Amino acid sequence: MKRIKPRRIPLRPDGTPMTEDDFRAIRDQITAFDDIEWTDDATRDLVERFMPDLVSRLPQKRTETSEQVFGRMKAKAKRKVAWMIVGIAARLN
Repeated sequence: MKRIKPRRIPLRPDGTPMTEDDFRAIRDQITAFDDIEWTDDATRDLVERFMPDLVSRLPQKRTETSEQVFGRMKAKAKRKVAWMIVGIAARLN
C-alpha cells in the first residue's frame, strides 16, 4: 500500500506559514503581468500545487544545462570548503 505524505503549507521567507492573503497577492501579481519570462522552481511548484489554473501563464519549465549544474555543484563545494575552514579555525582557538 502506498503511503501518502501530508502536504505541507508553504512558508514565507521569514519562516511563518503563508496565508490566504499571500496566495491572493501572488495570484494578483501573476495575472498582472502580460508576459512572464522566468520563475524559480519554488514559485513554479507553489503555483502548480495551489493555483493550477495559472500554470499556463508561466513560462515552460527549462531543463538545466550542464554549465548550470556544474556551477551549482561548484558553488556548493566552495561553501563546504568555507565551512570546513571555519570549523578548523574554531578548533584552533
